[in-house]
Parts: sequence; C-alpha cells; structure tokens
Amino acid sequence: MNLFEDLEERQEIEPHERLARKALDAYGLGSARLELVSSKDHVLFRVTDGAGAAVERFALRIHPSGWSGEQILQTLSWLAAIRREARLPVPEPVLTRSGELIQSLSTRGVSGFHQVTFTTWVPGKRSTEWTPERAAVLGRRIAELHAHSGTYTPSCGISVPRRDADAVAESIDAPRLARAVDPAAEAQIAETVSRVEASMSVLGTGPEVCGMIHGNLIDDHVLFEEDAVGLIGFTRCRWGYHLYDVATIGLDLRLLEEGEALVDSFLEGYTEVRPLPDAFETHLNAFRALRLLDRLRSIPARSASDEEPSSARAARRTLEHLRALSGES
Repeated sequence: MNLFEDLEERQEIEPHERLARKALDAYGLGSARLELVSSKDHVLFRVTDGAGAAVERFALRIHPSGWSGEQILQTLSWLAAIRREARLPVPEPVLTRSGELIQSLSTRGVSGFHQVTFTTWVPGKRSTEWTPERAAVLGRRIAELHAHSGTYTPSCGISVPRRDADAVAESIDAPRLARAVDPAAEAQIAETVSRVEASMSVLGTGPEVCGMIHGNLIDDHVLFEEDAVGLIGFTRCRWGYHLYDVATIGLDLRLLEEGEALVDSFLEGYTEVRPLPDAFETHLNAFRALRLLDRLRSIPARSASDEEPSSARAARRTLEHLRALSGES
C-alpha cells in the first residue's frame, strides 16, 4: 500500500473511530485503546483497557446500515445463551452501563445511524497449519454448539426465520441469481435448489438435524489457543440445518493439503459428541452446493467496466466448483 492509499484508508476509518469512541462512553471506556481489525462489511475494532495482568479486551462492532435491531438481537441472545448454558468460548455480549445490548448512533462523516454492539474478545489465532488433531478438536466443538442449538429456544419476542425445504427456493431465486452472475447457469442453479429441497425434505426439521447454526463457519472464524478452540463471526447465524455448518467448514478444509483427511478427522471428532443423520453422506454435497449458491448471492452483479472483473472471476470459479460437486453426487 502506498502513502496515498494509506492516507485514503485512514480518512475513511476516522469517522468510524469517532463513532466507536462515542459508543465506548456508554461502557465507561472512553479512554480505552482502539485497534481496527476489519473494515469489510462490518467495521470491527479490538478494544483494550487496563495494563499488565488487569488488561481486558473486547470487540466493538459497527454493523452495516440496513441491519435491523431484531436481527442483531437474535445473534446476541444466542451468544449469551451459548456462554451461559454451554460454556463455549464464543463472544459474550456486554451491556452498557444503562443496560442496553445495542446502541444506535451517528456521527459526522458516517452516513445515517448504525447499530453498535460490544462483546468480550475471544483469545486465540487463526490456524496457519491445520492438522488432523486440530480438525478433530474443531469437530467436537461444533458438535457441542449444535447439541446446544437443538435445545435452544429464542427469547420471547425474537423471531428467527426458518430456512427449510419450503424456504430455499425463496432465498435462492434461480432466475434472478443467474441474471446477476451468469444467465447460462440458470438450469444448473435451479437443479441445485431442487437437490437441496429434496435433502431437507428427507432430513425433516427435528432438533437432531436443525436449530440455530453459525451460518458462516469458515476457517477465519476458528481461533486456536494451545489445545482449545474458540469461535467468532456469528453475524450470519440463523435457524438452519446443522449440515450447513459441516459443509461450510468442509469446503475450506478440502482446499488444504491432505484436505480429505482433515474433513474425515473433523467428522470423527463431531461424531464423538453427537451423531450425524443417517446416510448423511448422501446429503452433505447438497449442503455444500447450497453454501456455494450463498457465495454466488454475495458476489456483486456483473460489471461491463472490465473484460473480466474480479466479481465475474469469483462467480466463474464458484460455478465451476458447483459443477464439480454435481459430478460427485
């Protein structure tokens, strides 16, 4: 990054720092140290207060405009339940001094009002060297998360949308998605949606296969600290099929060296804690395909400004992966 790019990024983030400082006052942490972690989609800061053995770390998240308070409250309520009932290492929501979970704030240089949340910081680092042992540890942790989700009842007044066989076609509009990424792929996308619907119908919607799921279980959201593993990045959590989480992390693990062995170790760790559905192997590719369709939905519409812009390349690679999965079924 050159000097001018660095200056431009600094000018972009300064208004969000002001907003974060404004939010910290509600926790009595106005003088705490702020460190930018991510500015993609959500703006995330690490907050450090104190020194030495008394140091405390938190995460302050500025949500994108358009995120509803109910959507965010759904996430925070589940995270609080995971910490309270399952004792799993996930971010724990922190109340303001006046007892609020969410602040709606604005400041000069930031368009409109944004929802701001505050949680504990999950220690650990992203793995740069996956091993079968680490994959198995993660499998056990995700099984613990799913075991809890099967018993979790949302707080009174919180509506959790369901993504079951009746809702897939609505969430994945094949003609519209094809127009955005590749009109020639409409038949392939529609066939994939049908395959996902069929798997969901066979599996049913009981707590042994469904419940709250992480929803974006990529390797960037898995943190290791010695033998312990923590989970972050719950912004897309929702009611869904546990196999969706299994498929999502499996897609990342398969790309690594000895990827199939890592996936096997993950599944072995998972089944040490709770069983997978009968004949789950026949359904796993359907949920891998659903994850790829969700990736396509997140890719910006095609642009004519470039011969093949990055969004078009991403869409092409994802469609190729989808075709490969169809060949494995």
